[in-house]
Amino acid sequence: MAQQFGRSKYRTLLALLLLCSLALSSGPAQASVRQTGLSQPAAFAVTLKIEPRLRQMLERDESGPVSYLVLLTEQADTHNAISSLDWAAKGYYVYERLKAAAAHSQPAVIASLDGMKRDGAVAHYKQFWIVNAIAVEGDGSSVYDLAARPDVRYIQSQHSYSIPKPAPSQRPASSNLPQAVEPNISLVNAPAVWAQGYRGQGVTVVIIDSGEEATHPAVSRQYRGSSILPGNNYNWYDVVTQRAEPSWTNAHGTHVLGTILGDDGAGNQVGMAPAAYWIGCAGLLFFSGSTNELIECAEFMLAPTRSDGGDPRPELRPQVVNNSWGDTNGADIGFQIATQQWVNAGIFPVFAVGNSGPGVGTVLSPASYPESFSVGAVCYSPNPLCTPNNVVDGLANTSSRGPSPIDGSIKP
Repeated sequence: MAQQFGRSKYRTLLALLLLCSLALSSGPAQASVRQTGLSQPAAFAVTLKIEPRLRQMLERDESGPVSYLVLLTEQADTHNAISSLDWAAKGYYVYERLKAAAAHSQPAVIASLDGMKRDGAVAHYKQFWIVNAIAVEGDGSSVYDLAARPDVRYIQSQHSYSIPKPAPSQRPASSNLPQAVEPNISLVNAPAVWAQGYRGQGVTVVIIDSGEEATHPAVSRQYRGSSILPGNNYNWYDVVTQRAEPSWTNAHGTHVLGTILGDDGAGNQVGMAPAAYWIGCAGLLFFSGSTNELIECAEFMLAPTRSDGGDPRPELRPQVVNNSWGDTNGADIGFQIATQQWVNAGIFPVFAVGNSGPGVGTVLSPASYPESFSVGAVCYSPNPLCTPNNVVDGLANTSSRGPSPIDGSIKP
């Protein structure tokens, strides 16, 4: 009992200290909270609903435009999606519950945003359903007004996710010629799995990246739009530049796609699952993408649409989604709800850990999430990127590592 009493006193003292710091602050952000007319404890609770990084941005300039994401309190419970449901039924189960939650809870917030637009506090907004959230561009007053609403859970700034800087090549230029099976494929024993009849057949993989070159000989035959579902509808979606057919702003996406399923049909196999199909969503421009763009791609993963964004069909979603991008802040959870919804719909999420090794705790997010299957870079000896001591094939020195700052799990 004495121990419990001590903890209670400590929590009370901490709360009082935090309230005192709020009252003493003279920054413009705190001034805006006071202008709402809320009591000091209520104002403090509102402030806690705003991401610290966003609060700091507003303290520097409250009147300037800021882009942020409003996460609503109501979030659909889809984790009970029954495992016995077939693929199509499971997809619609999750999709319909997500859409219903957004339809039920967003109108009141939208009405408030429309009023702010008339007053000039908000420039524009965009609604999402895979995460029950609304992306907004407005001034600082709009952030505090929205945070004071009970139907708003949290407000965060727009985050930027990047493609990791490539690691140095492990082979001399003279060896960069086609081989029957690439060394990295052999290192993880993929040929042994192929020998058992598992080559990725019947599986569709989607790539969220900067785009893909659908005409590349190693991946052109595996594009779903040139085989089992002809055309680009439901197979390709471009968030950043609205291109109507697969294309790219850098070669990274095609490189990643080759590692997943590349096979030129002439015996040169660079991919892990050469019999799989692929579809794509361009959510990054060159080497980076925002929260908004990647969430829009996340929705396309769960319910693919026509290239114009219409007529969603969850039964055409992929079984695997690959993401070779991330945030150097491994504790960032800005993409976690979307990842959880993929999992609930039966989609396997793969994320790159990054190329910032060999130090511990260098894993990127979302690879750091417990829901994510994280992938690192391998090396083949003799090569200085191999560990330990340039003698054992395995994880490259350049590959980022865990543990995850979110749950302490091993990564990759």
